[in-house]
Amino acid sequence: MKRFFAILIALAAGGCGSMPERYIPSATGPIGAPEVVRGLSVSIAAASDAVAFGQPVFFDITISNASRMVYWLPREPQIIFAWTYANGRRDNLIRDPLEDRYFTQYAASKIFPGEVRKHQTKIPTGYFPAKGITEFKAIYTSPRNTNPELMPFWNGEILSNAYGVDIKGRKYTGRH
Repeated sequence: MKRFFAILIALAAGGCGSMPERYIPSATGPIGAPEVVRGLSVSIAAASDAVAFGQPVFFDITISNASRMVYWLPREPQIIFAWTYANGRRDNLIRDPLEDRYFTQYAASKIFPGEVRKHQTKIPTGYFPAKGITEFKAIYTSPRNTNPELMPFWNGEILSNAYGVDIKGRKYTGRH
């Protein structure tokens, strides 16, 4: 009986069964720092910190090489976005899983130390379930290259900084 009470007290003291609160985005603009994976990082910035519901959010995506290595990268990188809506629900753009690939010199290019590459994308908001601040992140992925002539080829996945955008009502014009 003493053992039963000891286990019961240990469980109660440990707070068993408690769930973390749902994360709700609360800030606009850049949030945190991007990951750096083997010298590369990806950062995002929106053209505006607020948009009208139904209007797209435009993002600039910057890939930076902070290493001392020269890497080969795909010319057409796979960059997907994931986000947390104002109500705490999470969503993302769907992608096919990456498989090993034979890259030619026409399908890849070198990124030198200190070099940055810029890309742009837009995310439609017409199907978002809630207005308010939505927090976005980009995920850069590159498959393993099977062409031994293009080495070192950077492969893996990098998570960008987060970026909060306030999704306003349809009548929002950008003026406060």
